[in-house]
Amino acid sequence: MERTEMQKLTMEPIKVMLGNEEYDIKPLVSKMAIPWVAKVVKILSESIGLTRLKSEDTIALESAMRSVMIDNPGKMIDLFFEYARDLNREEIENTASSAQLIAAFEQCLELEKPFLMGMARLRAISR
Repeated sequence: MERTEMQKLTMEPIKVMLGNEEYDIKPLVSKMAIPWVAKVVKILSESIGLTRLKSEDTIALESAMRSVMIDNPGKMIDLFFEYARDLNREEIENTASSAQLIAAFEQCLELEKPFLMGMARLRAISR
């Protein structure tokens, strides 16, 4: 579900279901979000390359993300727990399904989509 402008402005946490529990994940402040997004972009560019990413090309971005999830789900899980740093990784990995982790990670990506798209475009232009 698309977040409202008010939810974005007030940095309302997203809710994710992992195992049988619902967890809140707070959006990262920019000081923490920028390095996290840079790491995501680096992994995506290493995976399939982002040189074809243009303007608001979310299709190329989603294709790169699917590639990472299929080829190296461990990186995706590491990135998720770097974002959701307040969660108990060990507990969640013992209770959550892979589908739940992927859905939660995708929600984290959605929170940082403006930074993600901007950094991906800059990386593609600089090549």
